[in-house]
Amino acid sequence: MKNTFKVGDRVRLVFLDGTLSPMPVDIHDLWGNEDTNRNVSFMVNGVGEEFYHTDLMRHEDDASPVIVPDGGEWYIARGSNMGWGRARSIDQAVANMKRQGGTITAYEVHRVSKWTQVTGMGSFSYPRGIEPELIKSVNSKKKKARA
Repeated sequence: MKNTFKVGDRVRLVFLDGTLSPMPVDIHDLWGNEDTNRNVSFMVNGVGEEFYHTDLMRHEDDASPVIVPDGGEWYIARGSNMGWGRARSIDQAVANMKRQGGTITAYEVHRVSKWTQVTGMGSFSYPRGIEPELIKSVNSKKKKARA
């Protein structure tokens, strides 16, 4: 499906539970492509910028039935090195996380949708209606024997 959005369009957000945002927002910026986890932003109360995906938007005057798109199955690994990796497989997500360097003593892997993001502080940001699911937790710290 071709992206028909442009900067300045008034849109409503599609939540993954099938509802729409009560108020429209104006598109502030567009970038990337359909494979990225976010490719559009809008301003919140004129002071903050929020990021979203055009898959989860519709024009304000669009009265057609809401169809929630399939976000597929992705994985995000977050490590004790403050690094993270995102991929279509668990092993690749872990490999992407490890590429960021540092010593990793523990990490978690979550099953997520295409639109899940990792914030600057390492927590998740995702559209309402789908929460990341923890599927793997690894702690490689070895306890030292006490004398």
